[in-house]
Amino acid sequence: MSFLDFEQRAASSSWLLDVGRYERRTALSEEEAVILRQLMQRIEAGKKQAQLRNVPQALDKLLEPLEAALKRTRANRAAHYLAVYLILRRVNACQTVYWIWSPDEWLDFFNTDSLLKHPGRQRLCGQHLIGAAYLLTGFTAFRQVRFFRSPAVLAARVFGRATLDGLAQQIHRELLTLGYSGTKQELKLKYPLGLATLLRGSAQLKDMTLDLLAAVRTECSIDTQQQATAQISYALCQMGILAQPLPGVRPKKPEPRQILKRDPLEGIPVQWASWCQRWLDTSPLKLTTRKGYYNVLLKIGRWLTVEHPDITSPEQWTRELAIAAVAAIASWQTGDWTVTPLTGPRGKPLSASTKASHLSVLKIFFQDCQEWEWLPRRFNPQLCFAVPPAIQALLKPAPRPIDEGVWARLLQAGLELTAEDLPPAHVYPLPMVRAVAITWLFAGLRADEIRRLRVGCIRWQSEGETCYLDVPPNKSGPAYTKPVDAVLGQAIEAWQAARPPTASILDTRTGETVQFLFSYRDSWLGVHYLNATLIPLLCRKAGVAREDSQGRITSHRARTTIATQLANARQPMSLLALQEWLGHRTVNATQHYVKLMPVKLAQAYQDAAYFARNVRMVEVLVDREAIRNGEAARGEPWKFYDVGDGYCTYDFFDQCPHRMACARCDFFRPKASAKAQLLEAQDNLLRLMQEIPLTDEEQAAVEEGVEAVERLCVRLADVPTPSGKTPRELAAQPSGLPGFIPLDSIGIRS
Repeated sequence: MSFLDFEQRAASSSWLLDVGRYERRTALSEEEAVILRQLMQRIEAGKKQAQLRNVPQALDKLLEPLEAALKRTRANRAAHYLAVYLILRRVNACQTVYWIWSPDEWLDFFNTDSLLKHPGRQRLCGQHLIGAAYLLTGFTAFRQVRFFRSPAVLAARVFGRATLDGLAQQIHRELLTLGYSGTKQELKLKYPLGLATLLRGSAQLKDMTLDLLAAVRTECSIDTQQQATAQISYALCQMGILAQPLPGVRPKKPEPRQILKRDPLEGIPVQWASWCQRWLDTSPLKLTTRKGYYNVLLKIGRWLTVEHPDITSPEQWTRELAIAAVAAIASWQTGDWTVTPLTGPRGKPLSASTKASHLSVLKIFFQDCQEWEWLPRRFNPQLCFAVPPAIQALLKPAPRPIDEGVWARLLQAGLELTAEDLPPAHVYPLPMVRAVAITWLFAGLRADEIRRLRVGCIRWQSEGETCYLDVPPNKSGPAYTKPVDAVLGQAIEAWQAARPPTASILDTRTGETVQFLFSYRDSWLGVHYLNATLIPLLCRKAGVAREDSQGRITSHRARTTIATQLANARQPMSLLALQEWLGHRTVNATQHYVKLMPVKLAQAYQDAAYFARNVRMVEVLVDREAIRNGEAARGEPWKFYDVGDGYCTYDFFDQCPHRMACARCDFFRPKASAKAQLLEAQDNLLRLMQEIPLTDEEQAAVEEGVEAVERLCVRLADVPTPSGKTPRELAAQPSGLPGFIPLDSIGIRS
C-alpha cells in the first residue's frame, strides 16, 4: 500500500525535486537514440568518467533531471558518474525514458542488471540510484531491492540527515514528557520515521496519519520497530496531530521452553540438547544464569559432535571423557563452537576466567544430574572438572579502581551538579539526579542496589558526620546496614522531600511491593541509567574522558575505587571491616575490590628499610698527600676506615671478618693517639662514605644490639685478624689501648 501520490506531489511546490520544469517525455527522439548509442559505444571502449564529462547537448534533457536527483541525494563524483552511466545504459537498452518506468521496470533494473551485481558498485551508488528513482518517479518498492539498506538511510539521502535527526529528536522530547526513557531511543525511532516519510513523501510530522503509521508498523518485522512506531503515535497524540494512538504492541514474554526453541541447535545431538533443556527447566538458578549456562552446554554439544560423535548423551560420559573435555576447554579460542556473531576478533585464546566458568558449568550440570538421580555416579564432577593449576594460577584479583585524579574531578562534579548540566530533554528532576550521583560516588553500592534503595533508607545516628544506609537484599546476601557520609544522607533526604507520590513497584528479588527511592512518575530508574546517562553527564562536567588507564568508567568501578581508597587510607579499614561494609559473604570476594596503591606500597617498602638493613655505611678518610708524595706506594697507610673509637688501615676492610667488632690488631689506630689526632688535623683529607654489605649475623648485631655483638665476638675469638693474630691472642698480651674491652668481660677466656 503506497500513500505517495506522486503526480499530486510533483505538481505542488512541496516536492523535493521540481520535476515540472523538465520535459517528461515517454520515448527518445531519433537524434537522442543515435547519439546515446554512440556515447555508450565510446564509454565501453574508454573511461566512463572521461566520456560523461563531454556529453553532447542533445542529451541534456535526459541528463539534467537525473543529475538534479543525484545532487539531491548528495552523491560524490564517483557515485554520480557511475549512476548516470548505469541509467543511460538502461535507457539505451530499452529505448524508453526513465520517466515512464513502472515499479516493476525499476526492480528489474536494480535486481537483474549485470553491473549492479558487483558489491562494490552497490555500496558506491546503490542507495543513490534508489533515491533517484524515488525522486523522479515516486518509486516506493525499495524494500524489494536486494541491495536496499534501510529506510532510515534512504530517508537521510532524500530528505537530509539533519531533517531526519530533527524529527527523531522532536519525537523523543515528547516521549520524555510522557515518562519514556531508554538508551539509543532516537536511533530506534529513525527506522519507522524514515519509512513513514518515504511512504508519505513528506518530512513533516503534521502530514502523518494513523493509517500511515499502521502501514509502517505492518512493514516492520522486529518487535522494537513496532514498539517505536506505536511510540511515535503516542508522541503525535501529545502534539495534537493525531486524535488517538496506535494500540501498543508488547511482545509476549517467552517461557523457558520457548527460549529453548529459539536457540540454535544445529549440529548438536538431539539427546544432548534434550538433556540440556531438561536441566534448564529444572534448575533453581535465575533464568538469565540458566540461559548463560545453557549456551555453554550447547558449545559442549557441538564439540562432542566433531570430536566424539559416538557420545550423544550425558549417560555415556566417563572419567576419561571428562578429562578430555577439560583439556579441550583449556585450548579453546574465541569463536570456537559457537554460532553467535562475535563483537571482537576471532581466534584469541579464551581468558582464564572464561575457561574456569566453562568448567564450572560442566561441574554444576553433572552434579545436578547426579543429585537428582538422573545419572549414575560414574565419576566425581568436583574433581574431574576442577580448574587446572595452570589456569588457576592466572585467576587472581584484578581490581580496577578509577585513577585518583579522574575520581577527584568526578566527585567535585557530582557535588556541584546544577540544572544547567542536565540535557534539555532529561526526564528526571535535579534533586533525584544529584541523589543518584552522590549515592554512586559515596555509597560503594552495586548498580542494582542503588536502583532498589527504598524510601526511608537513611537513618541518622547523631548530628555527626556519618549516617546509616539500609541496603536491600542483594545477590550475595541479605539486607544490611552500613555507615556513609552525611553528604549522602542529606542528598537522599532532599530528594525524598521533593519526590512526588509514586505508585509502589514490585521488587522481583524479594517479592515485595515497595516504594523505591529512585522512582518518578510511576517509572523506576532505568537499568542502564548509570552507565548510559549519569556517568557520561559527570564526565562531561568534570572534563574527563569516559576511559582512564584501566579502561572504560562503569558503575561498578566506583565500588572498587571506594574500597581501594578505604583500604589505603592513613588509618585504613581492615579487610574484615571492608567485607562488612561492602556486604560480601567472604573475604575472598573483598580482595577482588581492594588494590594496594603504589604510594602505599612504596611507603611500606621504605618502612621495611631493606637497603639499610643489608648495607652499613662506613666513613672513610683518604690521605691525598700520602698518595701524591709516594708514601702509599711504599706501603704506608693512606685509607682509614672509621670503626668508632679508632681507624682501621687495612685496605680490604670490607673483607675483614672482624669489621663489626674490631679486635684491635696491628692495623688499628685509636682516635686518642697522637697519630690519629694528627691525621684528623690535616686539611688534605678526602672524606667518603663506603657501603659495606652485611651478613645475617652482622644484621642481627645491628638490629638486636649488645647481645648480638657479644655472640659475634665469641664466634670470632679464634678467627685470625688481618695482622695474623686472633682476638684471643691479642687479648692475652697487654694492650694499654684506651677503651679496650678485655675478652674476659664478654665470657672469652684465654
